[in-house]
Amino acid sequence: MPNPMIVDYEGLKKILDQFSCGVILAGEDGEILVCNGKAPALLQTDPIDLMERGVAAAPAWSGLASAIRSACQTQQLRQSVEASHDGKRFSITVVRDGLCVYGKACIVAMIDDITRQKDLEELCSGFFSEFLRRIKGPLTSVKTALSVLSSDQYASLDTEAREVANLGHEEVRRLHALLSDMGDLFALDSPNAATDLFLENVEVRSVINRCLRRVQKGPHGLDRRIAIALPEGGPPLCLVADYEKLGLVLYHLLENALAYSPASEAVYIKAAQAEGMIEIRVEDQGIGISPADMPQVFNRFFRSSDPAAAKSEGGGLGLFLARGFTRLMGGTLVLESRLGKGTTAVIRLPRPTEGGWIE
Repeated sequence: MPNPMIVDYEGLKKILDQFSCGVILAGEDGEILVCNGKAPALLQTDPIDLMERGVAAAPAWSGLASAIRSACQTQQLRQSVEASHDGKRFSITVVRDGLCVYGKACIVAMIDDITRQKDLEELCSGFFSEFLRRIKGPLTSVKTALSVLSSDQYASLDTEAREVANLGHEEVRRLHALLSDMGDLFALDSPNAATDLFLENVEVRSVINRCLRRVQKGPHGLDRRIAIALPEGGPPLCLVADYEKLGLVLYHLLENALAYSPASEAVYIKAAQAEGMIEIRVEDQGIGISPADMPQVFNRFFRSSDPAAAKSEGGGLGLFLARGFTRLMGGTLVLESRLGKGTTAVIRLPRPTEGGWIE
């Protein structure tokens, strides 16, 4: 039990009134112990009613009562919910960590008006998404033209011209890949990211084969051995996923495996059933990941300081996107790695439910 604490009500309220957000200190039974003046205003609730009836007086749209009830039931130390009402958006953060006031265990709820913040985020996201869409088309045309100039078809060009064409093609290819990753990043960060998915039963071999065709057209996949191991016999191995997004996840994992392993070593893709899920493993025998880098590898734009890893190109978004889309599809992505020995990326996604294909 928390230790008793004697607190001056008016003194505490004056302190809470200095906060830019609404603050409520509530008991585990939903009683309001103290709140600042901003809290009732943001909740559009009468302050006397809030004090008399407790969190039950908070409007249903806020989700405050359910957030506090959930914090009590799950023993979570911190959780956040977002709500909207009358064109405004709010963020409510509930904190429970052995806090007490007046000798009574309490939960702190902080309420923020995030309307302007969200509007600016959507404006920026919309602008950059449109910018990427408009620039990607012309860039694709330039990439194609430089690819043709770099091909054997134009072997008769003088050496300097071919060097310029090759350099231009390589740099445009990198820029094109970065723009594609940025587009996927905006899609992942979108509030509609989950609802934009099209979940269906996906045949594992089909999506792997499509991913291989894409990877083998790139610089890392040329003349590389990629071995596939799937269960023999029986019906095709299937999982529940968005076909395009799963292909994107596998593409990034294969690109990493090829980029960070010697050209003489094979990369393996294995799939099997595992504990009610379908597990896909992408294994390489490359440089591995240092223990210092492991906690950060899924961060956006993370680039390792390891000299061996720094030689490889990339924008630091591949693993971030891969894990983000895997989670959206209801799965998990983890890495197993030994420095100097190689890395294995392990994806787990749900199997189709009994009764056949998803309609």
